[in-house]
Amino acid sequence: MIPSAIEGISYTPFFTTEGVYYVVCEGNFKGKIIYSNEVVIKVAKMGVTITNAAKQNLAVGQSGTPLVISESKPASSREWKYSTATGGPYQSFTPSQTGSTYTPLFNEAGKYFVVCESKIDDSTYTSNEVTIEVKLVTVTIQNPDKQTIKANTNGSPIKVVESVTASSREWKYSTTSGSGYQSFNPKQSGSTYTPRFATAGTYYVICESTIYGKVYTTTEVQIEVTPGDAIENNFMSEIFVYPNPSKGTFFISTNNFLNASVQIIDMQGRIIKNENYNTSETLQITIPEKGMYIVKIINGNNVSVSRILIQ
Repeated sequence: MIPSAIEGISYTPFFTTEGVYYVVCEGNFKGKIIYSNEVVIKVAKMGVTITNAAKQNLAVGQSGTPLVISESKPASSREWKYSTATGGPYQSFTPSQTGSTYTPLFNEAGKYFVVCESKIDDSTYTSNEVTIEVKLVTVTIQNPDKQTIKANTNGSPIKVVESVTASSREWKYSTTSGSGYQSFNPKQSGSTYTPRFATAGTYYVICESTIYGKVYTTTEVQIEVTPGDAIENNFMSEIFVYPNPSKGTFFISTNNFLNASVQIIDMQGRIIKNENYNTSETLQITIPEKGMYIVKIINGNNVSVSRILIQ
């Protein structure tokens, strides 16, 4: 409302509350009150607001969720700024950020407070703050030394150390250093993993930790697996396991499968299938879960061991 009467020949509109106002001039001519035409004054609340102001947690060098500015009317100019203390003073980014959105990204750990300054009708309005907490993320293996263990025997537990607790993690392995990592069956997702493999060979174990939506992979731990105590006489020349890799169903073909035992063993030494056969027909085996498995065939004193990859 107008605090007092305005009696001059001119009036400059000024209102402290948003809304629509109708202004007239009232004149007294020889005792008669005459009103001018109305002038409509629309008063809007001016200001700028960051619409998605939730705190963001990021790793050093990681892009965050874009911030969006909402302005009461289009700004003639704007600039995003930040401070390391709530309330400012705020400083410009390099290079300056002047768009209607800004994607947080900081290359040093710390807590940052981001605002947008928008210039509207020659006045500068500062938005609410958005807190961006940035941490240095590292994921390492506490005991990365090479291990040598026997088949079907537990090794020493391997521990992952995360500078920021992961939202999820998974241990994986490969028979090739640097690539081809695959899940254990069942999956291993604890902060430690105890190596155990069913067949001799060289394995490379890593942990993948998901932190702030990004996957971090540790260095490899080499596990050398030597044959177990049992003596295995390989008669693979008489046995065919195909196709390999398989989509879940594969076949075992032999010309002599009398009184034979077929075991399917996962990479942690668990026997998931153990059946006896007395036939010369080709066998059909189905494994529903993806992963690497050992096919162990025992026929009298003969033992055959091969691998099958289920994709």
